[in-house]
Amino acid sequence: YVGNDFAKDWFHIVASTGCLGSCSFCAIRRATGRPRSRPAADIVADMARGRAAGLLNQLLVSTDLSAWGTDLGSSVVQLVQAATEAAGDDLRLAGESFEPTLFLEHFDALLPSLAGGRWAYVGLPIQSGSARVLSTMSRTYDPDDVLHAVRRLKGAAPDLVVRTDLIFGFGDETEAEFEASLVASRSFDLPSFNAYQPRPGT
Repeated sequence: YVGNDFAKDWFHIVASTGCLGSCSFCAIRRATGRPRSRPAADIVADMARGRAAGLLNQLLVSTDLSAWGTDLGSSVVQLVQAATEAAGDDLRLAGESFEPTLFLEHFDALLPSLAGGRWAYVGLPIQSGSARVLSTMSRTYDPDDVLHAVRRLKGAAPDLVVRTDLIFGFGDETEAEFEASLVASRSFDLPSFNAYQPRPGT
């Protein structure tokens, strides 16, 4: 799995595939289907395999990491706790990407693990700083709630890098709504802006 440039030297571990969302801008759900999670024990075994190979920076990868476990009767909280415990004192962990809706739902339970010093970075794609644009995207959260969670996360773990994606030019986005995305982007360490591209099925 080829990650983004920030994570190119990390050991990538696929945690799950598929997505719970139905975002109007995205064709990924049509391509990958509903979440299919790998058992936490298999992921922890991959972590041990990476450690044995000297690969101490380890990235858990998923289209929708926040939805991990929804098909197993579990939740991402159990995965993050298991990975944090398995990391010991030598591994650095990262997660890409935590979709905001379930991330916010589980945030209070996730925070102690994410702030415990083992997690180096997380991806949290907010997509827009405008509540109206998010609604037209069929995203089911308020951007202010995401930014509040990021502030709490950074307050608890100042060294944790929080990455995000934002789309510009979606639908009838106004200049003021684009400005709202610019303002939102400043709450993140690594914001990435992407032009909206219509695709079949979106």
